[in-house]
Amino acid sequence: RISRRVIAEQHLHIANARPGYIGSIAAALDVADAVDFAGQRAVQVCMEAYGVAPEVVVSGDLSARLPYLPSHLDYMLYELLKNSMRAVVERHRGATYSTRRRMPPVQARVCSGGTHLSIRISDQGGGLPMEHLEQVWSYGFTTSASGVPDLEQPQQQHTQGEASSASGSSSGSDADASADDSSIDDSMPAAAAAAG
Repeated sequence: RISRRVIAEQHLHIANARPGYIGSIAAALDVADAVDFAGQRAVQVCMEAYGVAPEVVVSGDLSARLPYLPSHLDYMLYELLKNSMRAVVERHRGATYSTRRRMPPVQARVCSGGTHLSIRISDQGGGLPMEHLEQVWSYGFTTSASGVPDLEQPQQQHTQGEASSASGSSSGSDADASADDSSIDDSMPAAAAAAG
């Protein structure tokens, strides 16, 4: 599905030339800006779910550019940063943090070389238990325990509430509503895409 979608989008966008783009591919995507943008969205969702969020610190080669599909990079970065934030908050939420000592940040380091670019995301969330190593590459796998807020839940409830108020309904239901993001294909697992 992803490959067909990319081909279709490329075909549609190639006729509508935009500065800095070749079809739907950004010719020189600013990687640090992409990390920062995904980090801001992940912080917002984490704040809605937990009431607190670690900051995202971007370092390394802040001038790195990459020819890439912006929506695909954003999807991968957002999912990875969201996972890191959940781990940090769940591990450190019981601690008392004063204004001088804040929750440990999520670090995103951009490293570029002659032919390669990598983005290293690290956190102090405690890591993955060894018993989950075999399952980590399975699509849809999560370590989220029941009763722990899902970071997507507040956005979905907010979207559902807007739809209800727009239609004149005032339902107080907590049913899941799936937010539709037409620029990102939900069938792409972030970990597998980041590894490839």
